[in-house]
Parts: sequence; structure tokens; C-alpha cells
Amino acid sequence: MDNYQQLWQEVQQVVPGSVLQPATLQLELEQYRNKLLNLFQNKGPQQSLRQQVAQGRVQTPNFGEVALDYDPDQLRVTELTDKLRLDEVTCVELLTFAQEMWGLASLEAAFGVHLAERLDAAKALSRLLTLQLVHQLEVGTAGEAEDLDLDAGGAAGNGISVSLAGLMEQQPLLGVVVRFNESLLREVHNGRNQLISRLIEVIKDHTLDSLGQSFPIALDRYGGAANSTYYINQERCELCKALLYAVVLSPVPLTATSLSELLQLLEGMAAKVKASGPNASHSLIQQVTSCLLAVVAGLSLGNAAGGAPRPSAAIAQLLRAPELQPHLQQVAKAEDSFAAVVALAWALTREALSSNRAGSINNTGVGALSPSSGAGSNTDAGGAAATPSALLEAAGKARALGMLAGLLNSVAFQLEEEEGHKHLCARMVYRLLTEMLEFDVANKRELTETLIKASKQHMEKGTSSRATAPMLPLPPPAATAAAAPGIPANTQSMALVPFGTSAAPPGQQAWGHGHHGHGGQQQAGRDDLSSLLDALAAVFRVRPGLWYDGEAPEAYPHVSSFMSYVAVHPAMQIPDVRVSFLDIMTSLAAGPRGSRFILLQFRTNAASSELEHFTWRKLFQSVVAYCRRYEDLEREAAAAGATVMATGLLAARDDALMAHGDAALLVAYLELLSKVIDEGAEEEVRAALQALEREVSPVLGGLPLYEPLFQLMCHGVPSAVKAAVNRTLAALGRFKELAPRLLERLLMAAVVSTPQSAMEGYAGLPRFDLVAQINEVEARQEEYGETLAFLQLVNRLITTLGPTGLPAGGAAVSHYTQLVLQYVVAHLWQRGYRDPAQKWHLAAACFKHCQLALAALATCPPLTPELLARPPPGLAVLLSLMGGRQLERALLQHVLQPGWEELAASMEAGNEGLPRQAAALEGLKLLNAALEVDQQAAEQLAALGARERPTPLHQQLINPQRRLAVMLQYVMYPDTSIQLEAVKLLSQLSARLPNIVALLQPNFDDTAAIAVCQGFAQTLELALLDPAAGESVTSGVMAMKDAAGGADSDGSRSSSASDMRAELLLDVMLGTLRSYPAPCLGHLLLGFDTTAPPSDWYRHSLATQLDFTCMTVLLRVLQVAGLQQEKPVLYAKCLQLLYTIAADPLTTEPVFRLLHPQEPTGVLLPGLAPLLLEPLPAVAGDSDKAVHAQVASLRQRGFLLELYALTLLRCNDNSMLEPVISSLLEPASQDAILSATSPNRYGGRGDGRFQQGSAAGFGPYSTSSPPAALVSLQLIREAVSLHEPSLKDLPSELLQLQQDMVVDDISVAALLSQTAAMEQCGVVALDDNGQAVFDFAVLQQLLHERYEEYVSKTGGRGGPGDKLARDAVVAAFMYAQQVNAHALLTGAQKAAALAWIHAIEMTFAKCYPLVNSRVCPGCGPELLHSFLLGVLAIIKILAARHSSELAELLANSCRVLLGKLQELASSSLSLGLPGDPLSQVRLPVRCLALLRLLLDCLLGSGSHRGLRCEMYVALLQYLHFCRGSKLS
Repeated sequence: MDNYQQLWQEVQQVVPGSVLQPATLQLELEQYRNKLLNLFQNKGPQQSLRQQVAQGRVQTPNFGEVALDYDPDQLRVTELTDKLRLDEVTCVELLTFAQEMWGLASLEAAFGVHLAERLDAAKALSRLLTLQLVHQLEVGTAGEAEDLDLDAGGAAGNGISVSLAGLMEQQPLLGVVVRFNESLLREVHNGRNQLISRLIEVIKDHTLDSLGQSFPIALDRYGGAANSTYYINQERCELCKALLYAVVLSPVPLTATSLSELLQLLEGMAAKVKASGPNASHSLIQQVTSCLLAVVAGLSLGNAAGGAPRPSAAIAQLLRAPELQPHLQQVAKAEDSFAAVVALAWALTREALSSNRAGSINNTGVGALSPSSGAGSNTDAGGAAATPSALLEAAGKARALGMLAGLLNSVAFQLEEEEGHKHLCARMVYRLLTEMLEFDVANKRELTETLIKASKQHMEKGTSSRATAPMLPLPPPAATAAAAPGIPANTQSMALVPFGTSAAPPGQQAWGHGHHGHGGQQQAGRDDLSSLLDALAAVFRVRPGLWYDGEAPEAYPHVSSFMSYVAVHPAMQIPDVRVSFLDIMTSLAAGPRGSRFILLQFRTNAASSELEHFTWRKLFQSVVAYCRRYEDLEREAAAAGATVMATGLLAARDDALMAHGDAALLVAYLELLSKVIDEGAEEEVRAALQALEREVSPVLGGLPLYEPLFQLMCHGVPSAVKAAVNRTLAALGRFKELAPRLLERLLMAAVVSTPQSAMEGYAGLPRFDLVAQINEVEARQEEYGETLAFLQLVNRLITTLGPTGLPAGGAAVSHYTQLVLQYVVAHLWQRGYRDPAQKWHLAAACFKHCQLALAALATCPPLTPELLARPPPGLAVLLSLMGGRQLERALLQHVLQPGWEELAASMEAGNEGLPRQAAALEGLKLLNAALEVDQQAAEQLAALGARERPTPLHQQLINPQRRLAVMLQYVMYPDTSIQLEAVKLLSQLSARLPNIVALLQPNFDDTAAIAVCQGFAQTLELALLDPAAGESVTSGVMAMKDAAGGADSDGSRSSSASDMRAELLLDVMLGTLRSYPAPCLGHLLLGFDTTAPPSDWYRHSLATQLDFTCMTVLLRVLQVAGLQQEKPVLYAKCLQLLYTIAADPLTTEPVFRLLHPQEPTGVLLPGLAPLLLEPLPAVAGDSDKAVHAQVASLRQRGFLLELYALTLLRCNDNSMLEPVISSLLEPASQDAILSATSPNRYGGRGDGRFQQGSAAGFGPYSTSSPPAALVSLQLIREAVSLHEPSLKDLPSELLQLQQDMVVDDISVAALLSQTAAMEQCGVVALDDNGQAVFDFAVLQQLLHERYEEYVSKTGGRGGPGDKLARDAVVAAFMYAQQVNAHALLTGAQKAAALAWIHAIEMTFAKCYPLVNSRVCPGCGPELLHSFLLGVLAIIKILAARHSSELAELLANSCRVLLGKLQELASSSLSLGLPGDPLSQVRLPVRCLALLRLLLDCLLGSGSHRGLRCEMYVALLQYLHFCRGSKLS
């Protein structure tokens, strides 16, 4: 074993702010240098090692000497060696590692270790190269190559840009990585780039693929069964990425042998893709994409990583190498689209070499190209067939541009997690396109004219280059239906007139973005102008910064010039060309910056007659013109007696009303408009729309801007246009002031076969019937884009209005909900689909609508028989779910019942994965939302005596039995949002099903229960430890930028989905352990054998190695350094959970066997002791975040000290107790003492010392350092001391107003201060720790009622009493917040102090003999005396702060310590020893110091009777002690 797991862990720590030292990282990397250069090379089986195995003892590098029995050890080693073809020592280590990790040395476990180690190696190498690559791309290295030495091959220097060198100085870890990468990439062996050639060999090696029959499964890192194919595919994807990065970053050109191997690898992968056809897996597409771009990088002169360009002489010599000629001859034929891309890159490189421009090529590989005829040197392969012109012609015929666009648009590319990888791919494609445009300029736009000619030919033949990408499965257009073919010959475009023919001045900017589908066309035979525009749109869709951010400034003039040339070219009459051009605009309209750019560009276009076709004015003129044309034709048809269909369609004439090309253009314009509205800054977009409405007011006739869109919706336009209209209206729905008007207008336009009475007042308005549309039109076409867009429009409007924005529970949209339930969901799985992914899009939209309907139940009136006859949307959804109707079948049977494994399988190939994942997520959200209200609805229906008695949802989830486990196992799906919903589902079901454990293991079969347990343990580990956080290098770079730009004022981070998952899951376990008898869900998740009787649990040990459970995660989490500061609340809950399960008499024995193993070094608590000495969080003031940080830190200490006390009480093994007690009594560090005694951070001052005696000698302990336990108490005392709030602190006028704001004889002041009123209104609740606090949800409702009541009596909103009432409510909220903060802090402080008392009392009571004999031999009395002085000093300070309750708690412990001294004195006399246990302490120190502190505490106790009583008792004890015994 090469232990690549350690390398992967080290590499993950290379992030800004890491504690990893550069020297440590350098040493670690050097150990792996040769291993990475010879990746996965193994000597194979050896006879000498086989003999060692037969002898039963094998010496291994990682585990020393390993003893092997014949059966099964030696047999397993031999079998593993023969199958994996590894040497025997490696196999012994694999089996030994599996035994240590899982307690299981099986062949499957060893194979899993082997696969995981290989994957770790691939990820580590890929990440090492990515770290350098992404930082080079992010720091903006373009244009800096001139600062480097370009002589001697250019890259013979260090190949590091000036910006990257500066960044390496700021981040030393990055410098170590870059220098290590350089050393790897410079290695050349036997004419090969060693790392690159080795990567190619490993990728081509398919030995592991053939082991499927020998090892059908492998154990994963959690001990569960995993498919070995997953590991192999992931490994190969990472290796292909590493190959791409290595080629791009290589400081030396590839050797001919390496490039030949790379071309051969690409040929093999391309053949696999062609053989797989549309079923090619996403992992294969990702691999071939990386390999293809690696070939392009190897052939190119430019450097896509922003470094120095490669020397032209070396590249020219490379292309003439004999080894490459067979491959290049094959490329020149361009028999497929992959070869076509290589031919394109080769042609551009040959052109650059022939025109002698290599010296000017900069970071993007683009330079000033001198005019050339395009004829290059014929000295390399292919002869005349390999000239740049011939290669470009071959590439065009094989659709190279279509392939580039297809790769960037593919689902496989969307599934890439690393944004830096996407950035690199887009940048490389962009470099290739700009080189092509530069070539075009040098040849007087001959290439562009050729592409335009091809577009015209396609238009005449009714074909399109935009139908699909060649040989590559592309995603369906996101929520876009298919447009029809281009305009047939001799057909005029009615609305969108052709452009002018004059050329734009050079350098005039053009624009860009969008993504549309164009189905129904035949596939074109070659690239055309649309192909080039589509490729640019795909690039900008991935990385708009290539246009905006100056990432490629040299490319900008070429692209801008091309766009400006095309924008006013007559080719814009071709619909496909103009649609592709609009796609580029839509791509660039990303975010507020892109939206602002498009708005400015269209405003500029409006002043130019040549660009009138690219204005919003032209768009709305066209929409109005079409509306009038449809109205005229419908009137003509009605006058002639023809039938006008209910949907607004004209029978047999709808195809002639709008040309297919116009439909595609209209869709593209509307998509651009909706993108601009959706992603722009709200104020900017609002101002632009208002200006546009004024501009087109003459055309609109004074109507709102959205009116022609609604009218167009109601006419018989193609479904794709209607869908685009709906999406545009949905974008307008983002404005709160506009949403009510849009919904009102929508209710007039779109109807659902409602009774005639419901249409009163709508006469004369155009409308269409949704039911007829979906059943008569879309069902025949098997395209449901319009219905999908309509649902998204309704959902957007309801979302903007909010849950309370629809009165009467949303009755106004109840017919839309009925449409969803009866006509969409009910037939979702019976309809045919041209694109199967559309089914899942529809399901997700329907589930989202049902969630919004349930939220509207907040405004639903009380349930009555009349309301039940016409239920509002939320009630209709509940009845459909609870009654087993259409929605229940669609949700549970079709979407969720197949389970997470089938969902994961759908992500491996095809285009259904992402929409299916979205449907599953929305389905889980709907299920959780319904579970919050279904019980109440069932009770109301039962009370109403309704004939229909639907059952609560949890009853349906347990019938059939398997369904419950299937739903909960969604927690294993690798998506954070789905995992969160699964945890929420568990939380709700655990509260409803006390017998959930029995339901999960029917007939004591715990197979499903184990899977659920393992799944939630995995989620808990991911949420708490988040090992994937470091996997995205791009996220680390962005985090560095955010940190430089400033974070929150207190440096804290907002709660994430991971935090929510962990907190919910911990709360579930804590809640069930407290509330339900054993065995409960908490016991199951923590790994107890719930199939055995609880009375036998003490006999069963918790096998956290063999079984991966939440207990395994807890033990790992508690030992992670720094987690207590990073996630203080969650860390405190982990300690609380561990204490809760350890304190339960039923489970205490197995837990203590786990916490206190046989080896004393394995005891957990001493390792957690530093937590007690950490300073409290450094926060400013008494803000809410500051208080919660303090509370969490105090809770951590409290539960840890309770674990100490429990351990000291339950454990009787002195060897286990000794390290625990030592961690409490050992001297504290100077840093901890300074933190506890320095002036505190909150405006007060510490004491500067532990009062008299705290620094007394402790025998073997330091004479200047107090014990750690005393320092921890001092830190607990140092918590923020908040003044207890009082209503009397409010201004008198606000206090009087709060007393006047009354409802039901209870004022605001009474709600906040009178116990009876609080209990009556339920405004006070208990938090998770039993602390009484204000419930803000209830308080908000009560204050709102009193505000509305008061305002109604004083002139209404805006009246004279409105502002004062608002101020009074705000003051009430602030007061409640202060009360909560004070209660939480004092409660946590008291709990921590009480836990400290328990631990110390157990130390000096039960464990005193061990303290005085082994921990601190002979110094027990001195320790007692020191603790007594320290506690009294703290009591004195607390009494002065008026913290009498906390002081009283500590005073009780003083009595215990004094009592122990008296006990020691008595026992000493009875044994004939000196009566004074403190005889070695000088008398004045012993007597006067104690007496002085006791009297000071007594005087400072003031009026607190409890504290005074405790101190009087302590004083009396002291006097008895000093008086001595009569026997003495």
C-alpha cells in the first residue's frame, strides 16, 4: 500500500488560512513524488514473497511483521494476489488495513481498500494540478507572458506568471504545490513526458473492469457494499482531468511519443462513445471531453493556463515526427466529430506556424495574424489534404463546432462539480474559436462567408445545424419546447423584418446568450454560421467573464468584430442565425452585470436604424402585430361560420398564421427578455421596463406592457411561443407590486372548464381553456412545454404574493390546483413524451404548486360542509394525498417509491437525471409540508362528520412496510438538499411513530434498519466534518476573495444546510432518548442491537469499527481539533448526546466500555481536556451572535464536565481514572491563565490572579500554575454578564403605550412581565435545555393583534398612533430578545458551574485516595486547600457582581471541600497520625487567608439569604476545623 489516503488528506488542507506548515507539506509531497510518476505500478506476484506468506510471517512497510494463519489468512492473500496481480506484501497490507478499519479481513473489504486508495491517489494528483491551474486562471494572468523569458523554448524558464509568483509569496502552501508540480511535469524518460505517459497507460488499462465477476461488490469507507464500477469510473474521470491539467501546465512541449499515445487514447474513447450512442454514460463523456481538450492543448501553440506560449520551432518539429504521421493522417480525414475538433486545432496551429506568428501568441493563444492565403507547409502528414484550408473544410463537414457546443452543453458537463474545470474547458474552446476568427480576418472573412452559405443551404433544404449535436447526448432545452424549421424558400417573415445590409464599423461591440431547443428538423450535414454562434453562446454560458472580466483581452477584439459584422449582415434574415445570435445575448445576460449590459446595448441599438431588429421596441411591435393578425383571422372565420376552438385555435389554419422561423425568433427574444428581468438588479430592471412602457405606449394603446403578452397567450400561436410568453410573465412576477395585477389578468385569460357563472365579467376578453390545450394539443404533440411554463408562472406569482397574499386559502386559484391534480398529475405516467425528462419537470412543478397550496392554508377559513364541497387549494391537496388519490400515487408510488438507488442510477446516463432529482426533492418537500398539517385536517374532518375519513400520512408511509425504509433511505443520496429533507422526514415521523424501530425491522429483520442507520450516520459525518468542503478548489479561491473583501462583523458564518442536517439529526436522537422507552430511534441510530431485549444490552459492546453508526461519528467529531470553535452549537449537542446515552443506566455499561477501552491511552476524556481551558469566544458587545457563541461554549464545558463526573462515579479501574483525574488537576498553561485573569473582553476587569493560596505549592506540580480545573472555573465565571432587563428601563411613553395596547384584557406589558398572562397566552416555552424563553412565533402573532387593534382605534395605518404603536412593538421585541439572552446565558453558566462542582466533588470524594496516592502523591490536602481558596475568591467576585445564584451553587461546594478536610483530620487522629492534615502549611496562610475570604464572601452576600446561609455554614465548619479535635 502506498497510503494515498494520507496524501489526499494533506492536499485537502491546502486552503487559505490552513494550519498546515509549508515545510511539512513539502516533505509529505516529496515522499510521493516517485509514486505519482510511476502511478499504480506494482511488481506483481513474486515467488520469494509467496514463500514468506507460506511461512506465516510477512514483513510489511506500514504494519511491520504480520502473522498469517494458513486458513483463512494465507489463502486470502494468495487469492487476492492472483486476482489483482499485486505483490503479496501489498495484499497483506490491504487485508490488514481492512481488519483494522472494519474488523473484517475479507476479500471484498481488501478490494474496497484497494479501489479507495487508487481513487484517493487520482483525486490527490488531480487536485494538486488543479490548485495551480485554478489560481493561475483566477489571478488574471492574461497578457503577462511578456514578462517571462521566451527564449530557449519559452517554457524552459519556470513557466510561472508574475501574478502567480506574487500569489505564491502570499500563500506559501501554494508555492510548495506549484514547485512540486513543475518537478513532476519536467520529467522526461525514454522520449516521453513521464507523468503524462503514465497517466495515459493507467487510463487505458482496463484490468479492473474485468474483475466484475471475481469481485461483484467492494466495501466502501463506511463498511457497506458498493459497486466497484463506481470507483473505477470516478478514478478514470479524475485521471483524465489530471491528464488534461498536466498537458496544459506542462512547462515543456509534449514529445512525439506522448502526443501519439494521447491521440491513440482519444481514438479509443471516441470509439466507445460512438458504440454507446445516446446511451453513453456521463462519466465516459466527461473522460472523452478531458482527453479531447488535452489533445487540443498538446497541438496548440498557446497556453490555456495563462503561462508562456510554447515555442513554435518545437511544435513544428513535433508535428513532423514520424510517430505522429499515422494518427495525423487519420485526423485529416475527420471521420467523426472528435477527429474534427482535432483537425480544427491542427489547422489553426499550422496556419500560425506558416504565417510565423507564434512569437506574438499570448496567454489565450491569439495574436496578430498577418494576411495569409491559408496554405501552410506540406512537410508534415497528409500532404495537400492537410493544408489549413483542407483541414478546416474537413472539420466543418464533420461538425467540429457543433461538437464543441455539444460538449459544453451536455448533461455530463453540467454535472462537473469543480467550477475551475468548467472554466478551463470553456477557456480552451474560446481560445480555439478566437484563433479561428483571427484566421477568418486574415482571409477576408472567407470562413464566415462559407458558414453563411451553409446556413442558407440549410434554410433552403429545411434542415438546421441546431437540431442536435453530433454523436453526443445533449440536455433537453430547459423548460423550452421545440421550435419548427427555418423559413421555407420564398416565404416572407411577417413581423420581424430583415436587417440592413451595411457593414458595421470595425470594433463595434456586439452581444450575447441563451439556450433553446429546435426540434422537428432534420440534422444538417455540416457546420454553418449558427454552429459558430452556438459554440460562442455555450462558452459564455459557462464563463461570461471571458467577455466581461478581461480574462481574455486579446480575444475580445476578434469576437467583438465578428459579432458586429454578423449583426448587420443579411444573414440575419436566416432564423437559425438570428436565434443563435440571440442565444449569445442570453448567455451574457447572466447576473446584474449581464442584465445591465444587455439593457444598455438595446438602448444603444434603439438609436440606430441598422440595429432596429435588436430592440425591445421591435419585439413588442411584433407581438402586437401578431395579436391583431390572429384577431382579424378569427373574426373572419367566425363571420364565415367556421368553428373557433375553445383554445383560441383556428381549425386547420394555425400552422399558416405564424411562420416557423418567426416562432423561433419570438421565443429567442422572449427568453432574452425574461433572463434580463429575472437576473437584473430590481431597481434597474423596473426603471428600464417603465421607460420601455412609455416608449411603446402608442403601440400598446395605453395598456400595460404585459397586456399584449396575455393576449398572445390566448391566441393559437405555437406552444413554444406560449411557453416563452409564460416564462416572461413569470419573470415579471418578481415585482411585488405587479404580481397581484398579473394574477388577476391571468385569471381572466386562462380558464379550466369552469361554469359559466365563474366567467361573469370576463366577456370580450380573449381566453383559452387549459384543459383543451393539454388534452387536445400537447397530448397529440407529446410536448408539454406550455403546461410546464404555465405552472411555473402560477407558482412564481403565488410565491411573490406570499402565504398570506391569497385570501380564503387561495380560493381564487383553486381551479388551477384542480388542473394540477386532475389533468396533469393524474395522467402524468400515462401520457407519452417526446422528451422523457419533461415528465419529471412537470412532476417537480406540480409538487411545488402543491407546497404553495398547503402554505395558503394559513388564510383558510374554518372547515364547514360548504367549504368541503368546494375545497380551497390546500385542502384539495391534502384530500388527494390522504385519500390515496392521484397526488398520493404520483408522489409515493411513481416518484419516491423507486428509491434513491434508482434515482442515482438515472444520473449516470441520459438526460432524465437532473429533472428526476428535482422532482424527488420537491416531492420530499411536499411530503414534509403535508405532515405538518395532515393530522389537524384529519381531526377537523372527523369532527365535521364528513363521509370521507382520510387517514394521516404517516399511516400510508408504513403500509406497505418497506415504504418507510425507502423514504428514509433518501438520506443516502449524495445531494445536500435531499438529505436535509430526509432528515426532516425522520424528525416528523419519530414524533408520530414511537414504534418506528419495530416498523423498520419487521420480524426482527434489521436489514433495512441497518441501511437507515448507516445512511444517517454518513449524513451526520458529512454535515459535521464536511470532508467534501475542500474538494472544490474554486470554492477555496472564492472564499479567499470573500475573506479579503470582508466577512461578517464578528467573523461568524451563517448557518448552512449541513449545519441544519446535523442539528436536526442530533435533536432527533436526543428527543427520542428522552421521550421514548428503549429501544427507541436514538438507540438504533447509535448502533445498539435493537433486535435484542434491552436487558441484554450491557452484554453487547458497541462495535464502532465494524458497524458505521452515529456513535462512530460522535467519537470522530469530538476528537477533531478546532470544531468546537467552528461549529460550537453542534459540538455542544454532540457532547450532550454522548452524556445522555452514557448517563442512562440501561446503556451506561456498553458506552463506558467504548469510552474506556482496555488501553489507558485510548480513554477519550483526557484528549478533550484542552476544551476546558480555551478562552470564551472573542465577541464584541452583547449582540445576539455574541450571546449564542458564549452560550454554546459554556454548554460544551458543562457537558464535558458532566462526563468527567459520570466517569469518576461509574469507573472503578484506577488505570483508567488516573489520566482522567490528571487532566483536571495538572497545572494549567500560561496562555490559559492569562486568558482567565487578564482584563476581560467585555469592558470589565479580571482579578489578575487567583486569590491567595491559588498559587500555593502542589508537591510535584508547578509552584506558579494553578490546577486546570480552577482555571476552567475562572473562565466559566468570565462569561458575559448581562444586566437583567426590566420594562422600567423603557421610556415612560412607550411603557404607557404598551399598557394601553390591549386585547382580551391582556396588554403588551402584561404579555412581557406578568406570569399569569404569559401562561394563559402560551408566550413562554422551554428550549432544548429546559430553559424558559419567549416563543417569538407566538409573541409575534400576539403583538400583531394588539398593534392592529390599537391602530384601528387611533385612525388606522398612517394615522397619529401608527408610528408610536410600531415603536412600542419594536421595543417589546427588543425587550423579549434581551430577556432570552439573559436567561440563556445565566442558564448555561449555572449548568457549567454545576457540572464543575459535580466533577470536583467526585474527584475529592470518591477518588481522593487515588489523588493522594498516585496522581499527586502526598499532596491531597494541599490540593483541597488550594481549591477551597480559589472557589472562595470566585464567590467573592460573583457576590460583588450580584450573581448570587451562581455564588450560592459554588458556596455549597466549599462546604463539601471543608467537610473533606474535617474528615481527613478525624481519620488521621484515629490512625494515630498528626491531627492537622495541613500541618506543612504555615499557620497564618492556613487560617487567616481562609477566614478573610469567608468573611469577605459573607459581607458581600448582601440580601441574598441563600448565599448568606451557605457562607454561615461554611464559616462554622471552618471554626470547628481550626479549633481542632478534643482528642488532640
